[in-house]
Amino acid sequence: MKSYKTDQIRNISFIGNGGTGKTSLLEAILFNLGANSRLGRVDDGTSVCDYQPEETKKKMSMVAKLVTLEKGELKYNFCDTPGFDDFQAEVKRVVPVTENIVMVLDPGTGIVGHTEKVWEFAAQTKNFRSFFINKLDKERADFFQMLGLVQETFGKYALPVFIPIGREQNLKGVIDLIQMKAYLTEGDNSKEAEIPADLKEEAAKHREKLMETAAETNEALMEKYFADGTLSSDEFLNGLRLSYQQGTFFPVFCGSAYKNIGARELFLNFELLFSSPAAITEWKGINSATHEEAVRKLSETEPVSLFIYKTQQEQHTGELVFFKVISGLLKTGMDLLNTSNDNSERINQVLSLRGKEKVDICDLCPGDLGITMKLRGSYTSQTLSDPKNPISYPKIEFPNPVLSIAIVPKTKVDQEKCSAALAKISEEDPTFRMQFMAEFSQLVIYGMGESHLNNIIDKLKTRYNVQVDVDKPRITYRETIKKKTGCEKKYKKQSGGRGQYGHVVMEIAPMPIDKVYEFEEKIFGGSIPGKYIPSIEKGVKEAIEHGVLAGCPVIGIHVAVLDGSYHDVDSSDIAFKIAGSIAMKDGMEKANPVLLEPIMEIEVKVPEEFMGDIMGDLNSRRGRILGMGSHGKSQTVKALVPEAELYKYINNLKSMTQGKGTFAMKFDHYEEVPANLAQNIVEELKKFRVAEAEK
Repeated sequence: MKSYKTDQIRNISFIGNGGTGKTSLLEAILFNLGANSRLGRVDDGTSVCDYQPEETKKKMSMVAKLVTLEKGELKYNFCDTPGFDDFQAEVKRVVPVTENIVMVLDPGTGIVGHTEKVWEFAAQTKNFRSFFINKLDKERADFFQMLGLVQETFGKYALPVFIPIGREQNLKGVIDLIQMKAYLTEGDNSKEAEIPADLKEEAAKHREKLMETAAETNEALMEKYFADGTLSSDEFLNGLRLSYQQGTFFPVFCGSAYKNIGARELFLNFELLFSSPAAITEWKGINSATHEEAVRKLSETEPVSLFIYKTQQEQHTGELVFFKVISGLLKTGMDLLNTSNDNSERINQVLSLRGKEKVDICDLCPGDLGITMKLRGSYTSQTLSDPKNPISYPKIEFPNPVLSIAIVPKTKVDQEKCSAALAKISEEDPTFRMQFMAEFSQLVIYGMGESHLNNIIDKLKTRYNVQVDVDKPRITYRETIKKKTGCEKKYKKQSGGRGQYGHVVMEIAPMPIDKVYEFEEKIFGGSIPGKYIPSIEKGVKEAIEHGVLAGCPVIGIHVAVLDGSYHDVDSSDIAFKIAGSIAMKDGMEKANPVLLEPIMEIEVKVPEEFMGDIMGDLNSRRGRILGMGSHGKSQTVKALVPEAELYKYINNLKSMTQGKGTFAMKFDHYEEVPANLAQNIVEELKKFRVAEAEK
């Protein structure tokens, strides 16, 4: 593949809710350009983009794909993205590195939560946005009704560039309002035709709105438009381009990807209307040597720097590293510095992708996307740059996981391979977490939803040959005491020869539960030699590892050693450790022990119309509302909710809000479990510990 200048590149992402036809639209474009000998179908498993085994099996996109094509004097980097919230990290990766976004919509489902979230994110990153209203060949699909919904949701700047010819099963083609030409699709071909007489007035009305939009970008254009009532073709197109870049024009295209209607004409507008990376002239970062702000222009004369937006494990080729060149001319053989970890990395190969097909590239100009392989330790959100001019670009902010499950390797061999496999998965997936809960010997994995976690398990099985079962994660309950009490224990053992003797008198008292425990010595007169005090403390620590109610660790307890006695011959470290331990257990029994549960602080963000349902649901989960606020068109609720009440909460939230709700949570504190619930929890924990001991 030859080298292209920055202004010859178009970086374009296809984004939208699951099932809107993003992948099918890209497949139609690839077919029209001759990149695929037949029109790929997601449902048939023949898609160029969805080539991974999990995607072919489930007939849905799960990771962002890079598909690079050349046409004429331009190079196109297309990114196809998943449409489900569980895989939103894949969208978060590509939006910052692709200037142009096509939001694909389905009139049958309208505008759902994922689309609005992505729109908001793209607005923050200042991407140039457009729409493609797809599936207009389906029953009850109404372009103008959907256009009205788009304008109501996203604003008056969403204006049609295409309008359909025909509707539902009689959809025949589209009218391009910029060119004022009709295109009729017959089979796999599209031909130019006269605008149907019954659509000329409609087409003229919408073209007039486009003309006004173009004129409003410039005072001189506005004066000419008022004087002449029209603009030249170049003035019209240049005005629309500028308005598109200024965010005062969101082009709306339409058609049917499945029937290849509108896809060919959409592609023509990528060259005419869409922006090259040169539209964004610079990237800001931090000089990793001086820690001061640094700026790189998208110029070949600048020092080389590139930003890694994705890594991906390939079963037979290893790890692929996806990046965007920000500045300089990247060539193979270059040695660059990873400014995140100070590793030196050699770029041995520069490649591009077309589905799973890899294509060698000579060099890459600023703004271009590419991949490389065999780096030593460079991952998502890291920067590689000229060692003499180091720079770090801002990291992508990924959402925190919202759902967890426990996994249990089936065999010892699976157990040995499991951690290494999960570590590999976590390197390529920034929204995946794992944690070994030693308290329950349970390996817990965290993700963005059930589909995400199911995909992780599928990867374990198919890619790494690790077989696992799944279980519900256990809650990390704790115990504490409610009152002060004294305790005294004498450990005495005689079995011939030297015996064991340790005698302690202690006082235990409750303290703030944000602390585990405090240990204090208050002995006067040397009733216990100082050398045995550390042994008593060891015994206390051992005792509070397993409380007297349900065997949970104890927190919020103050221990003071007041008195005791010792024997010159029989006393020992082990004797005082045992005495301290049994005294502690005896004291906790008398100090009104209670069970504590983890309380999470959650922030829920939903459209205003769902607030009543959300508030009621949080109350039913024993939640306490901390406050409410506004966030754009959405409302936010902060609340404290027991962790036990939040298992699979994301599923309920999506159901209640039509997929438009999001939430984040973090641990806040421990709190006493209500008495009416505590007994059942204690009994269940006791049964669990007995079962574990019998294994």
